[in-house]
Amino acid sequence: MGFFDWLKQLFHHINPHNLAGALSAGKVTIDSLGQIEHWAWIPQFDAAASDAIRGLNTWQPGQPTTQIVQSLNLAVSVLNDVQGLSQKDKVAIDTFVGAAEAALQFLG
Repeated sequence: MGFFDWLKQLFHHINPHNLAGALSAGKVTIDSLGQIEHWAWIPQFDAAASDAIRGLNTWQPGQPTTQIVQSLNLAVSVLNDVQGLSQKDKVAIDTFVGAAEAALQFLG
């Protein structure tokens, strides 16, 4: 079962608010780890992730998704460029990336 299918079962109905909630949970986890680990890339990730989450929370069908997609892609790009993470840190990051991929798939 893929992450998108897992989200679908968890939330029963995929919508932008549920995806924003999943992204928010992932962001909070990464932010908490970042405070402990003192990761220099957190501000760039936070800006992109926050823009994506805010965009998903206010998005309505038929509205443009360009800004949300760009923000999600930037957040994922920042995370994909990170090196030297512990296994537990990778799990938190993979969770956010999975939620971002689900949101990108949802937005089409």
